[in-house]
Amino acid sequence: MTAAANGGAIVVTGGTGLIGGEVVATLARRDRRVVALVRAGSDDEAAFRLRARLEKSPEFAPALLTHVSAVAADMTRPGLGVAPHCFAEASAVVHCAANTSFSAQQDDAIWSTNLGGARRLVEALQASAPAARLVFVSTASVVTAPEGGLIPEWAPYAGHENAYTRSKREAELVVRKSGLNAVIARPSIVLSKGIADRELARSILWAVPIMAKVGAVPVDPQARVDLVPVDHVARALADLATAPALAARMYHISGGTTSETLADLMTATVQPRHTKIWLAGKEKNWAYAEYEFRELNEAFGRAMQVWPQWQQFPVKDMLASVLKQ
Repeated sequence: MTAAANGGAIVVTGGTGLIGGEVVATLARRDRRVVALVRAGSDDEAAFRLRARLEKSPEFAPALLTHVSAVAADMTRPGLGVAPHCFAEASAVVHCAANTSFSAQQDDAIWSTNLGGARRLVEALQASAPAARLVFVSTASVVTAPEGGLIPEWAPYAGHENAYTRSKREAELVVRKSGLNAVIARPSIVLSKGIADRELARSILWAVPIMAKVGAVPVDPQARVDLVPVDHVARALADLATAPALAARMYHISGGTTSETLADLMTATVQPRHTKIWLAGKEKNWAYAEYEFRELNEAFGRAMQVWPQWQQFPVKDMLASVLKQ
C-alpha cells in the first residue's frame, strides 16, 4: 500500500479525544500540517476545544498550534458536516472519532457515531479524496477469543460483544469493502499516560477499575492484561498515516507478550487505593474515605457493563456481596 502526496494535510477526526488529541500533537511535533475535526457548533468553538485538549498533553508547546487548524464537524451528518475541500487537500485521514460507551442506554448513539460515522466518512473520501490514505482506528476488542494466547490480525470476529464492539466490527467491514487506500489499526486497552484529564481516562480505560476488588472474583492472576500507553498508540497511528508504504492493511497496536499480568497490575493499582482508604479511616477523614468508596462504586458499575457474567455467575451479584462486607 502506497501513500498519497506526502506534503498534504493530515485530517484527524475526534481531535479532542484521548487518542485523537495525542495523534494531533504527535503529527504537529513532526511538523506535519494537521486539520483536526472537532465536535462543535463553529470553527471558533472547535479551535477553543482543541487547544484545551492539546494543553493537557504532557509535551504541549504553543508552537504546535502553528501546524494545526480546527474545523467544526459532526459524525452524524452527511460528509461529517464539513466542506468537501477539507478532505480533497488531505494526503491521509486518521479516523479516531468514536463513541466508546459500553452502556446499553447509549446503543443508538454508538451505532450512529461508530458505524454511521464510518459510512459517512467513506462516502466523503470516495467523493473528494479517493487516493488519500485512511487510517481507521478500531479496537482489539472486536476479537477476544480464543483466550490464553496471541490473536493475529487475520483471526475471525469472536468473543465478548456489545453494541460498541459490534459497531466497530461492522465499521471495519465498511472500510474493507470501500475500495479506498485504507488501513485498520486496532489498539488494545489504552492508558491515558500523562494526560491531565480524568474524564479522558475514564472514557476508554474500562479494564483496570474492576481490579480494585478483583481479588474476590475467581480469575487467573497470571492472565496478561494488554495495556498500551496513549503516546505509543499515537506514534503508531502517525507512522501509519505518513509511512511511504505499508506491508499490510491491518495492524494490532498491542503490548503482546510484554503485557503485565493481572497480579502485577493489582499490586500496582489496588494496594495504593486500599492504603488511601485505610489512612482516611485512621485519620477519621470520612469525607475522603467516602469519596474513594464512591469512586470504587462508579468503577464497579462500568465494569459490570463490560463484564456482566463470569461463567454462569452474574458479576453484579459477586461485586455486590463484596461491597457489603
